[in-house]
Amino acid sequence: MHATRVLCFVLLGMLIIATGWAAPAKGGSWLATGTVMKLDGNTVYFLGRDNAVYLIDTSRTVMLSNTSSTDVEPRPGDLVRVFGCTTRAGEVKADRIAGIGLSGQMHGSVFLDRENKVIRPAILWCDQRTGAEVKEIEKLVGKKRINQITGNPVFTGFTAPKILWLRKNEPDAYRKITKILLPKDYLRYRLTGEFASEVTDNSGTSLFDVETRKWSPEILKKLQIKPDWLAPVFESPDITGKVTAEAAGLTGLPEGIPVVAGASDQAASGCGNGVVSQGIISTTLGTSGVVFAFSDKVLKDSAGRIHTMCHAVPGTWHLMAVSLSSGGSLRWFRDTFCREEISEAKIKHKDPYEIMTAAAAKISAGS
Repeated sequence: MHATRVLCFVLLGMLIIATGWAAPAKGGSWLATGTVMKLDGNTVYFLGRDNAVYLIDTSRTVMLSNTSSTDVEPRPGDLVRVFGCTTRAGEVKADRIAGIGLSGQMHGSVFLDRENKVIRPAILWCDQRTGAEVKEIEKLVGKKRINQITGNPVFTGFTAPKILWLRKNEPDAYRKITKILLPKDYLRYRLTGEFASEVTDNSGTSLFDVETRKWSPEILKKLQIKPDWLAPVFESPDITGKVTAEAAGLTGLPEGIPVVAGASDQAASGCGNGVVSQGIISTTLGTSGVVFAFSDKVLKDSAGRIHTMCHAVPGTWHLMAVSLSSGGSLRWFRDTFCREEISEAKIKHKDPYEIMTAAAAKISAGS
């Protein structure tokens, strides 16, 4: 009997649990520790210290960390290391893996030099340092024009403002750039040796024309970003390369299996939820909240309230309404105003949210 063919989706959003890499600061005290998982036979721990979070192995090597409230900079090489440990720790046998599909958080940036070496730590989606650059892009391209081309306003977390920030604040690093990749596409390069990008992730860069499904020459020219810095564009199911012998040795994956273009986290989630035809909508609630809808044609909100992006289903699009503080707001409300409910929940051995929800249910809508 032939082995079951397994399409392995690598969710970088799960790997990037803590989203900045840096050495622990001196002083302070550890707030919490907890075993996370076994990687390569090593126990890995979460540790919290002051305003930082670290993922540390038993040799005290900092694998992942978040040390700033505004600047989020992981080292891409560490991503590859954690990925390799995770694939080796998995329970699926290598000979059952038929291919790899990549998915991950959108909007990040990995900068490479002429030797394809990482120039500096990556800057992720949640980094908020680029307010001035957003205004600069709106001035250079036009606020309405950027929305017409990309289907979205420019946000501080998007990729284009990060590039302009680097040009202004780290000119030596900027001069070394020969390639700019999104985080999952850097992992693709390390797996296959090939540079490639895809339409869903590119839709969140502020450099991509969502209607033509190509990089926008107009925006690149106005922002003075070289087109050859950006990777060739593929549709999500397209094969973009094969796992190299080097990558196979690092990860335990079979050499030569295909790596497809993949999709952004939300587009991949949409496929998983079955939002792949007209009239289907999904809602995802966590720290943030997303309403996700399929569209077989380009629909753009001129007011910029709804995101329009290319879908992982070739030749289609998806619409998103996003709140970055959905469940996060409810948690803040609980911690700030619901001390009595928290105490009641402890006595009744319930979750505080159950008590809060029961109380809210007694209040009529719109009160």
